[in-house]
Amino acid sequence: MASHYIYPIKTNDRSGVMYLNGEGKYTIYLAGELSKPLTIADPKDVIKFYINSSLSTVLTTKRDRLVFSNWLGTTMFNLVKKDISYDEKGQAKIYPGSSFYANGKFYRTQSDKTSSILTFDENFKLLSTTAFKLTPRYLESGAGTTMTGGVVRFWGFNNYQNTNSLQVTSLDLSK
Repeated sequence: MASHYIYPIKTNDRSGVMYLNGEGKYTIYLAGELSKPLTIADPKDVIKFYINSSLSTVLTTKRDRLVFSNWLGTTMFNLVKKDISYDEKGQAKIYPGSSFYANGKFYRTQSDKTSSILTFDENFKLLSTTAFKLTPRYLESGAGTTMTGGVVRFWGFNNYQNTNSLQVTSLDLSK
């Protein structure tokens, strides 16, 4: 049977794609590991809902869980148990949402009276909170968010008086 759908996927050290190869069957190919694809069985067909919801998909460092995340919330699919994580009420367990993933960590921007970035590990344990003196509009991801080393960059467009210029706001999280 031919692969039907392709979905982007991230890890802490590379990117790749996930193919839907049939009902409840997926294959992940990662850059630099094309000869060793990871095959996933999803007998309850729950992955389809999450990947069709346009959530960011991350394969954890140990390659044992898929994490589906957006700013509202995060759900994990355990590759060994072949199912998502559930809470004590039997509902899908929802972890904190994230704005982006880089270097094996999830980051969430938070804009109340002060602006900050919360850093979570792959188990969604809060590692740190970094406050910044920026107004909330500077923390909006706009065109995208990238991270190199400890510096996060928020890319966006400034359309002031039809200038349509690129705007980059950089924050150093390593300090």
